[in-house]
Amino acid sequence: MRNHDNQIAALAVVLVLAAAAPGMSQIIYGQPTSADLRVIYSHWSQKNDSGTTSINQWVIPITGLVPLKDNLEMRFYAANASNSLEDGASEYRLSGFSDVRLQVNSSLANDRILLSAGFNLPTGKKELSRETERPVMAVLTENYLGLPIRGLGEGMGVNLLVGMAAAAGNSRMGASIMYQYNGAYKAYEGEADYKPGDMFSVNVGGDTKAGEFTLGGGVTYSTYTTDKVDERKVFKQSDQIDLHVGGNYKTGACRFLADIRYLIRGRNTRYDPDQAIDYRLKVYGNELAFAGGVTWTPRPAWSVTPMVELRLIDGNEFDDQRKIGPSNNLGMGIEVGRTIMNNVDLGVGFKYYTGSADDGNIDLSGYRLSAGLTAAF
Repeated sequence: MRNHDNQIAALAVVLVLAAAAPGMSQIIYGQPTSADLRVIYSHWSQKNDSGTTSINQWVIPITGLVPLKDNLEMRFYAANASNSLEDGASEYRLSGFSDVRLQVNSSLANDRILLSAGFNLPTGKKELSRETERPVMAVLTENYLGLPIRGLGEGMGVNLLVGMAAAAGNSRMGASIMYQYNGAYKAYEGEADYKPGDMFSVNVGGDTKAGEFTLGGGVTYSTYTTDKVDERKVFKQSDQIDLHVGGNYKTGACRFLADIRYLIRGRNTRYDPDQAIDYRLKVYGNELAFAGGVTWTPRPAWSVTPMVELRLIDGNEFDDQRKIGPSNNLGMGIEVGRTIMNNVDLGVGFKYYTGSADDGNIDLSGYRLSAGLTAAF
């Protein structure tokens, strides 16, 4: 059996990977096979002088962990989504499966090194209709809306990651590097294949514990190659720096949690048909996010978590009709969890959102309902 120091090192790797890329896995001794099935309904409305636009989204995601052997595991993710958009008298729909994502992880050197390989299998819906489905995609990708799924199918993808960790006393530290290849795919019917840029990211992070208080943080730098259509440059996503600090404190039956994240975005580059630079501007502004909550455990089988979150997004740098001023949204909600039998947990949640976009020109409102079942085998 692995000793306590080795498990601390493993958790340091987990901390780093969680900050570097959502969905990365962990290696923890004795963790069983598990699966998580959820149903999430989201509704958002945008109201301005021209009228009201509403979008509704049903998402059914499933995630799971399969230990393959000691020091080796696999995680998987898949989802089905159904979206409906009402824009004045017009209604549009977009439904289908997402891509299936697999991640295989192996720990080495007494859990101080983690090697990871991930695969995005192109099983999701692609070749969308520009007339009936493109309007839905335009709303899904709005930066100031909080929707669980913003797209469906893409091309074949592969990512490779190396993480290293160390522990000293009550502190844990780690670093990781990741390269992600994104394959080409046909985004819309009758159009040429679109090849998103590849991504390279570097992450460092750590945490420390003092009594019942834990403080952690990290920084991730990501850079991208150029998007292409038929080998012709069309767009380059900006470099990004993601700063994160979070902590929690436990006293009695309550655990207090707080989290701050600041995302610094650079300038995106758009190319014209001759591959000359059309513009180099911020398409999305920097983003500051706060989140906090209290998990109350009145009984061993129950948990109640009221929570609040706030997102503040700077405006972009366009000076024409594409200009979007500063935006914000505030979310408030509650989650309730219940262990209904050994290794089976049920959870339900509700969250309400309010805010504004484009420097107050758009009123935002929304809510989210969720239910989930987690089982370990």
